[in-house]
Amino acid sequence: MSVIETLKIPQDNVNDNDVTISSIFIEKNDYVDVNTLVLDYETSKANFELFITKSGYVQLNCKEGEIVKIGQTIGIVSDDKDYVHQFEENINEKEFSKQTFSKKAEILINEMSIDKSVFKYEQFVTEEIVRNFLNDSNDIIPSGDIIKISPRKYFEIKNLTNVSRNGLVSTIEKTINSSIVDTDSIYEKNEFKGSLSILLIKIISDLLKIEKYKHLNSSCDGENIYINNDVNFGLALNLGSGLKIGVIKKSNSLSINEIESKAIQLIDKYIDDKLQKEDIDDFSIVLTDLTEKEIDNFTPLITSSNTIMIGLCGVKGSTQRLIISFDHRVSDGLEIANFMNDIISTLKNEYPNFIDENSCSSCLKTIEEDKELDTPGLIRILGHDKILKFICRNCLEGY
Repeated sequence: MSVIETLKIPQDNVNDNDVTISSIFIEKNDYVDVNTLVLDYETSKANFELFITKSGYVQLNCKEGEIVKIGQTIGIVSDDKDYVHQFEENINEKEFSKQTFSKKAEILINEMSIDKSVFKYEQFVTEEIVRNFLNDSNDIIPSGDIIKISPRKYFEIKNLTNVSRNGLVSTIEKTINSSIVDTDSIYEKNEFKGSLSILLIKIISDLLKIEKYKHLNSSCDGENIYINNDVNFGLALNLGSGLKIGVIKKSNSLSINEIESKAIQLIDKYIDDKLQKEDIDDFSIVLTDLTEKEIDNFTPLITSSNTIMIGLCGVKGSTQRLIISFDHRVSDGLEIANFMNDIISTLKNEYPNFIDENSCSSCLKTIEEDKELDTPGLIRILGHDKILKFICRNCLEGY
C-alpha cells in the first residue's frame, strides 16, 4: 500500500510560475490505466495535458479553474483505494498549516468579507497585503456582469507587468515606403510566396547575429543581460483561439523559404489546435503583424524574456510602419534607430526595384500632392546609403 506516482505540474514555460487547471477528466478515487488523460491545464502560451504513467487509484488535490504553482503536488496514484482518502486529508491539513494571518489582517478580512483563498500563495498574510488586494480590486466597480479574466490573459498580464515595473520600455517607429512593399517583386526574385513579415524575420534574424547587435537578442533582470546563442523568432498568432506565439527556432540559420515553411506549419498547427511545447517555447524576439487590420499604429509590448519586440502595421502594398519596442536597460534610442535603419537599408539593397517613383522617400508625399506646391517634381538621387531614391524638392533642400 503506497504511492506509486506523484502528480505534479511540470515547467512547460520558463517564464511561468503557475498554471490554471482547465478540465479534469476523472472522478475522485477512480482506478485508471496507464497513459490515461487526467487533466489539462493552461499556461501563458498554450494548453497542456497531464497523463499518468502507472495504473492505480487516483486522488487529485485541485479543481477546475484553480491556479496552482509549477511543481506543486496536485495528486497521487496509489495501489490502495483507502490510501488516497488519507492523502486528501493529510494534504489539506498540511496546506492549511503552512499559511498564517496577522491579527490585523484577520480583522480586515472579516470586515470586508474576503475569501481567504485569494491569498493562497502567501505564506504569511499581513494587513498591507490585504489592503493592496483591496486597492487592486476596487479600481473598477461593475454595474453589470463580471467577466473573469482568462488564464492565458492572466499570465500575459503578469509577464508584461513584470517588465513595466522593472524595465524602461521605449518605442521607435519608421514608415516604410510603399516601394519596399512591392511583394510581387519579392516573390519573383526569390521564388518566395509569403509576406513582408517573413522577409523581416529573415533580415532581423541575420542582423541579430552580428557583433554589433547580438546583445539585442537577450533578456535583462536588472543586473545582468543574458544573450541568447540562437535567434528564436516568435510569430504572434491570433486566428480565433486567443493569442499564441509560434516560434521559428534558429531562424538566423534558415533561408527565407525555410522561414516561410516553418511559419506556415505553425499557423496550421494553431488552426488545428496542435501546437506543442516545442512550438511555443523559448522565443527571444516576436513580430506582430497587424497589416491585415490596416491600422495606423500600435505599441508591441515586450515581455520579461525579451529586449526588443517588432510590430508591423499600415496597408499591404502601400505605406507601412515598422515599430520596435525595446528595453532601455539594454539599449538606447540611438542604437535602435541605427538598427531600424539597417533593417530598411537591407530591404532596399537586396531589393532595389522597390523604389517608388510615385512618392518622396523622405516625407512620402505623392506626386499628386507634390503638384499642389510651387516647385513640383520628384528628383532621383543617390543617397548617403548608396541607394537610389526619389525625393521632393522641399526635402532635397534639407537633405
